[in-house]
Amino acid sequence: MAAHPHIKVTAATDIRPEALDRFASKFGWETYLSVEGLCRSRDVDIVRTIGGGLVSAWTNDAPLTFNDGGWGRATLEACLAIRDSSRQGREPQMTRQVPYSG
Repeated sequence: MAAHPHIKVTAATDIRPEALDRFASKFGWETYLSVEGLCRSRDVDIVRTIGGGLVSAWTNDAPLTFNDGGWGRATLEACLAIRDSSRQGREPQMTRQVPYSG
């Protein structure tokens, strides 16, 4: 998503301070040690989490699953629809949504 012309990544969260240092120095992003801190930022409009499947697999001793490109496109479409709906004051039209297969 970071390469999309209409999206600007501005922040990251991680429990590893050294990873946050790399994000800040490489990309100039704001960094947070918690999702709660990230969500309180006035500079963040949309939060996209990555790794929930990893946490679930670890916690439940279950197989690790990965999202495919269709899931990523559907997520991007939803993020852009939220932004555009807010700006234009109308219901978004989405065509790339896919059923959950987890």
